[in-house]
Amino acid sequence: MNESEKKYYEQTRQILNSGNMTSIRIRIRELKTTGSATLLPLVLELLDNNPAEDIIRDVLSMLSDLREQKCAPVIARFISEKSRSEIVSEIITSCWESRLDYSAHLDVFADCFLVGNYQTALESYTVIEEMVWRSDSKSITDCRKRLMDRISEVNEEKMPLFHELIRTLDIGRTRNSKDHPDTYLEE
Repeated sequence: MNESEKKYYEQTRQILNSGNMTSIRIRIRELKTTGSATLLPLVLELLDNNPAEDIIRDVLSMLSDLREQKCAPVIARFISEKSRSEIVSEIITSCWESRLDYSAHLDVFADCFLVGNYQTALESYTVIEEMVWRSDSKSITDCRKRLMDRISEVNEEKMPLFHELIRTLDIGRTRNSKDHPDTYLEE
């Protein structure tokens, strides 16, 4: 980071930790259009501090609108670390809404599918389903194996969704390659 970026980073950190809801919301809205992957951890930290509903809504809206691909690993890491958090389902929703490529992080969503409640499993399923067509065979095979190795962790409520997810992994590449030939990864 250059000096002006360092200054902006520090200023953003101070604002987001200030407790001043108006200033925080203004900065989040500003970051929605000007932010970067470098500043994203500061915003995600807000979710750890049980902020007001308005702040949560603003952060989730920002996450849904992200277009900088460098943000995907930052969000995936946060989800992995907070996989049992109450808000993780909404963060996972923002992943498929943002249209960022999370195909390199199928394992994170598989783990969330396994340990989360039904809503988290459903959102994780959606991200995996959306990313299968971007994933190579090894990633898909690894994700499927990860899920199958831990099938005993899937409760009765999620079992039909689990079977559908396995089916999606099994046929997703073939079906999606026909629907999206111009964006499908060649092996």
